[in-house]
Amino acid sequence: MLSDAIDEGLSVLGEMPMQAIYGALENDFDMQKADIPARFAEFSRILRDSMGSAAEPILKFIIDRFYHELQVEPNHTTDLEDSITHLGMILKGDLPASGERDQSGNSEVLEGHSTDFVGSIASGTL
Repeated sequence: MLSDAIDEGLSVLGEMPMQAIYGALENDFDMQKADIPARFAEFSRILRDSMGSAAEPILKFIIDRFYHELQVEPNHTTDLEDSITHLGMILKGDLPASGERDQSGNSEVLEGHSTDFVGSIASGTL
């Protein structure tokens, strides 16, 4: 699911630029396309370092699309770094299940998705 969201986000650049980005990730950072979900924070940093502020709307789109596919309540923040951290917590299964509260009393919703399901997304088995 995250791989699909990444493809959708990069596709706004066009097929050739998207393939160039995947090629640079593979050649310069030893990051295969299949590795990106597990290394999303690193991917985000590389994209921002390479594209500057132009990467921000692409990353925001990728994150929003992934939340939508999972039916996870988005982390409504204007800070992209917080969204990337939040996404990492989802991928690791560190967020409580639907309706549960974290230590600060905030409810983080996974709307019925188990951490096994989310973990399978991170490992690429889904």
